[in-house]
Amino acid sequence: MGAFVCLLILLWAAPVAAQTYTAVDLPMNQQATVQTSATRVEQAGTPKKLWSRWVRGNGPDVFVGVYRFTVVAGQKYTVYGHFRPDGIYRNFYVVGENPLTDVDYSYGKSSGYTTNFVALNQQPWKESCQTVTRRYNLTIAPDSEHNHLYVVVMSKTPSEQVQVTLRSPADPDDDVARNTSDPACAARKGSTWGTLWPQPFLLKLDPSEAKAPVPAATTSRTTDDGSGLPLNTRVRLETGTTRTEQGTAPKKLWSRWAKGEGVEVYTSVHHFVVNPGERYTLYVWFRPDGVYRNLYVTGDNPLTDVDYSFGRSGNYNKGWVVLNQQPWKEACADVTRRENFTVSPDSDHRNLYLVVTSKTPAQAIHVMLKSPADPDDAVSRDTNDPACAARKGNTWGRLWSYPVLLQRDPSETGTR
Repeated sequence: MGAFVCLLILLWAAPVAAQTYTAVDLPMNQQATVQTSATRVEQAGTPKKLWSRWVRGNGPDVFVGVYRFTVVAGQKYTVYGHFRPDGIYRNFYVVGENPLTDVDYSYGKSSGYTTNFVALNQQPWKESCQTVTRRYNLTIAPDSEHNHLYVVVMSKTPSEQVQVTLRSPADPDDDVARNTSDPACAARKGSTWGTLWPQPFLLKLDPSEAKAPVPAATTSRTTDDGSGLPLNTRVRLETGTTRTEQGTAPKKLWSRWAKGEGVEVYTSVHHFVVNPGERYTLYVWFRPDGVYRNLYVTGDNPLTDVDYSFGRSGNYNKGWVVLNQQPWKEACADVTRRENFTVSPDSDHRNLYLVVTSKTPAQAIHVMLKSPADPDDAVSRDTNDPACAARKGNTWGRLWSYPVLLQRDPSETGTR
């Protein structure tokens, strides 16, 4: 995995100028390099919270960097720390509130929550490996007030680096808690390199920050804009706010997906761009709140007036219901489904379509199309839903038996 390097630069315009601090955004599901500053942190000009919590108690020479991930309240993540066991002191904190403010306290309820902790505290011991790994599983509290998970990296020498990864969906709890073989350092075998964080992680604003509505942490699309949804990224899909009507909707969308839902039906159509012959894992997360939602996957364009597919279909799938959420409830903020499937090499286009339907407006689900696909054995046998421990014992994935055929209908022209 290539490193995505992000640097926090502490700028000095002149000897008396104030330092400028910025929380650098990090990508999800990629190993990113975080680095401490090249200039020693001084109390004058440093945000009070950063100074008092992370700098003041660590001696005269302290170097820091501040970064952040954008996360979703109620979701579970795995934080990886990758570092060199070379005897150089580095600290890596994960924090639920902005370190770059002048308000040095947390407010609001905190009982039963975690608000910050040291994810990596590298003392000056050494290992006979180039890298060692730590990982934590944590859940973002559903009543968090913002959607930024901050990372504060600190050292006593300048420009020190560690690598971090924030994974979604999270690694299975059982593997994190019991796996004793550090994948980066065989010499550490027998030492569990993972930790389950027992309490939800509360992301809080402090009084210096405006309490504006939290922006969406994921991409939200209600129409197919032609560009396709990103792979390996959790995205938010939402049905429309206007009822789908027979006279105005494309004939195929109406007859296949809307007509059977009753008088009140709301829809949206999205797509991924995929490669014929390749295998994928489709993840779906939804709130088990009793609200009815459907997610369909189909290999032909739902937005045409030709209401049939053509070509051979005996050994193919052309569409199926991935999620049919009946009004049952679970004691979890989310539940997860995943499907492994192969796109047929005989497909004549590259768009894999998603149709979301509901009986009330603006209903949302989250999806991710993963490539390369998860191992078939894990998908078919894993019984621990990473988003909902209460569902332990229920397999949350399945393998699709036939390739998915992506077909054009006679109203469409063009080639791959």
